[in-house]
Amino acid sequence: MARQRILIVEDEPDIVKVLEFSLKQAGFEPVVAYDGEQARSRIQHQVPDLVLLDLMLPGVPGTEICKQLKGSSKTANVPVLMEQEVVLTALEFKLLVSLMARAGRVQSREQLLDEVWELSPETRTRTVDTHVKRLREKLGQARDLLETVRGSGYRLVEPSVK
Repeated sequence: MARQRILIVEDEPDIVKVLEFSLKQAGFEPVVAYDGEQARSRIQHQVPDLVLLDLMLPGVPGTEICKQLKGSSKTANVPVLMEQEVVLTALEFKLLVSLMARAGRVQSREQLLDEVWELSPETRTRTVDTHVKRLREKLGQARDLLETVRGSGYRLVEPSVK
C-alpha cells in the first residue's frame, strides 16, 4: 500500500526538519516546498493527500496558495492545515523540537535538562516542569499531546494514538 504524501510548505528549515522527521516516523511520505512557487510545482507534479501550509511564505502568501488549491477541481478536496502562529521562546522551541524528535517516547527531566538546557542531570530545578507548563499553554488545543508520565518525565504523543 502506498504511503500518504504530505506536502510541507514552510520556509523555516528547522521546522521543516522536525515535521519531515515526525511524518516519516509516522509512516507518511513528506514532500517539501520552501515557498509558494515550489508548492505549486510539487502539487502539479503529484497531488498530495494533505498540505501543511505556512501562512507567511516568501513571495506568494500561504492564503493565496490555499485559495488556488480550493479553486481547482483537481485539488479542491485536498485537506489543508494552516498552523496558527505560536510565539515561543528559544528554550520553548528547543524543548518542543526535542520532544518531537522522539515523539511517542518518554524523556526524563534529566534528559531534557541535559539536551535543552545543557545542565547537569543532577541539577535540582523545576525548570523543565515550568517550561512544559508554559509550552502547553501556548499549544492551545494541542496541549493534550504533551503528556506527563508520572515519575518518568514527558512525551509528545502522536495525535492518532491519543
